[in-house]
Amino acid sequence: MVHPFRTPQQCYLFDGNRNSIVKVSNSIYYFFKDKNEAVLTEADKQRLVKLHSDGYLCQSPVQRIEHHYTTILSEILERRVEGITLQVTQQCNLRCKYCVYSGNYQSREHSGKQMSFEMAKKGIDFVLERSADLSRIPIGFYGGEPLLAFGLMKKIVRYAKERAAGKALSFNVTTNGTLFTDENIEFLLENDFSVMISLDGSKDIHDRNRVFAATGKGTFDAIMEGLQKIKRESPELYSRIIFNAVIDPTQGNSCSNNFFVTSAELEGAQVTASLLSVQYKKDEIIVPESFFIDEETSKFLLLLYKLGKNDGEKISTILLEKFEQIQTRMYSLRQHYQSLPSISHPGGPCVPGATKLFLNVDGELYPCERVSETSKNTCIGHIDSGFDIQQVSKLLNIGLLTQSACRQCWAFVHCHQCVAIADDIDSLSSKKRLEECRNVKHLTDEMLRDYCTLLEYGYVFENETPSLQAWG
Repeated sequence: MVHPFRTPQQCYLFDGNRNSIVKVSNSIYYFFKDKNEAVLTEADKQRLVKLHSDGYLCQSPVQRIEHHYTTILSEILERRVEGITLQVTQQCNLRCKYCVYSGNYQSREHSGKQMSFEMAKKGIDFVLERSADLSRIPIGFYGGEPLLAFGLMKKIVRYAKERAAGKALSFNVTTNGTLFTDENIEFLLENDFSVMISLDGSKDIHDRNRVFAATGKGTFDAIMEGLQKIKRESPELYSRIIFNAVIDPTQGNSCSNNFFVTSAELEGAQVTASLLSVQYKKDEIIVPESFFIDEETSKFLLLLYKLGKNDGEKISTILLEKFEQIQTRMYSLRQHYQSLPSISHPGGPCVPGATKLFLNVDGELYPCERVSETSKNTCIGHIDSGFDIQQVSKLLNIGLLTQSACRQCWAFVHCHQCVAIADDIDSLSSKKRLEECRNVKHLTDEMLRDYCTLLEYGYVFENETPSLQAWG
């Protein structure tokens, strides 16, 4: 449960049982790093004895893998469903080369299916009836391209408002940004929609992957035309737009970052970024070394900016979002424990169905829109029959697949694995889950080192104010 790591200035131990960081000498660091081959001084030995007496460096107390919400799962799904995302259509006017519905993934492909209004009403009723303990319910629209079902969206919003019975509703839509009209812009504005638009970077970068289905031409110009219209005529709606850049690692990421730094049209815009999805990918993605060089260079510039060592001219909101992950995971939300409980579960899975419920056009319920709709493992019920509690519990306790390894893992509380990581379409794979462990540990180690480096140079995390608004 102990992980040694170091910065250029100092050596540390991360105690996974307590979720705590302690400074140590070089020899203690190597004692743990090299599996007891280092020579310890008497002072080192006394330091280790003191740490152990204070509750550090102990064996893992976790005897059984079980999520702490397991026993109250039925109550959560009856009273605390936090919102719903509706797949209003599987149609799309684009054929993005990296799309999870492109045929290159083990997932459904594009189709002409559209959700019926009756199905949508069932979805709205379903979430309202199962959110008695909550005062605010977000309702999302997803596709395909949801604006192709704009008429349905209008009917759903009107119905939801009629049925809300005093609850506050919020609406969001994930769109490719090519279909804005005066009518749907006015509708999104009047109903206080948050809008997420896919925009990968400059015209050259964006148009490599995001093309129209009918012509094969890039979509950058159409998106920018719509954005300029919104910015000019509906600045309030523009302020509620979040751009999502999908970073294709085979192309590098410095160009995307530079675009969001220098683009006058997007000045002040909120931008998130995500790597091209490797989950369910049929073919392996070969990432060039240049991508990792770009990543490390960008992170170095970000840390220098946070320490006041540069003016931030090359820091985009993509990089700032990465810093917020450090801020959130290492400072804001990192709880210090006396000890992990004997019955516990690695971090990672949300409460399937309660945290981010997804309803597809056929009425099937899923934990979110990121899982495969063709998998035997991800469906958690149907709108007509309700939740399959046994299946939800199985996904909530996904750590049981690898419980022997998980119980002894120093990154136990920082694990981000959910069912999608382990999903092999026909079964849930312990092998796939263990393979991802290397990535989890690597990312956690990086965050620990970055966090401690910033502290060593005097950075005050208490002064940081997150810049991105909550989505949904």
